[in-house]
Amino acid sequence: MNVGMMMVFASYGWENCSDARVWDEEIRLARLAADLGFDCLWSAEHHFNDYSFVPDNLQLMTYLTALCPNVDLGTAAVILPWHDPLRVAEQAAVLDMLSKGRLRLGLGRGLARREFAAFRLSMDESRERFDEAAPMIVNALKTGFIEGDGKFYKQPRIEIRPRPQHSFDGRIYAVASSEDSIESAAKLGAHIVMFADRPWEMRLPAIERGRESLCLRQVLPMTLVLGWQEQRRRWRAAIEQAAVGRKQFASLAMGVT
Repeated sequence: MNVGMMMVFASYGWENCSDARVWDEEIRLARLAADLGFDCLWSAEHHFNDYSFVPDNLQLMTYLTALCPNVDLGTAAVILPWHDPLRVAEQAAVLDMLSKGRLRLGLGRGLARREFAAFRLSMDESRERFDEAAPMIVNALKTGFIEGDGKFYKQPRIEIRPRPQHSFDGRIYAVASSEDSIESAAKLGAHIVMFADRPWEMRLPAIERGRESLCLRQVLPMTLVLGWQEQRRRWRAAIEQAAVGRKQFASLAMGVT
């Protein structure tokens, strides 16, 4: 089992907390998690509100790949309806090259109508846009070329440069909670990203459907579970406590009091 840390960049519920402080603290926690042996740093993509404001998680992870050289980097997720699939494929190829194959590329279709409205898009098109763009990106990272002739993306065949350097097999993820999202993730051969936003008893049927769909397509059945706000606060306290213990252990090991 891998253990990761989800970065959300939220100031909701905090008084007099600047955006810069939110980012400074989130990145400080990311460095701490990497030093403590976490397997992966993950980041959401959200825009415009205290709820979460990390508008470009691929850009963030490009920064973190140099700052934290010994941990995997994951997007949870790049919201495809808000991006050109060609640009996502290019950015992912660059980040994966710089990180030497440490990117776990998570893709999603979005959930907030106010964000779609700000991007001048209809959320009602999100499923179609995702189902059209995601295979284009996955195939581009596999073959080095991207093309498309769908309803939304008329993409002439073109080579991705820099060329993808590492196989993305086993490193593609898709946010999936509903039945159609689970089926879409399985068609991509993607691991399922699922949020802990309700009791596990309610989540279990979807998890089992996801495992069944992935098994039928001979894909490793793995479900990635990412917690949310209350869990994040608990994780923050746990990480801080672990850091104190680690420092105390190091002091004892070196004979320092």
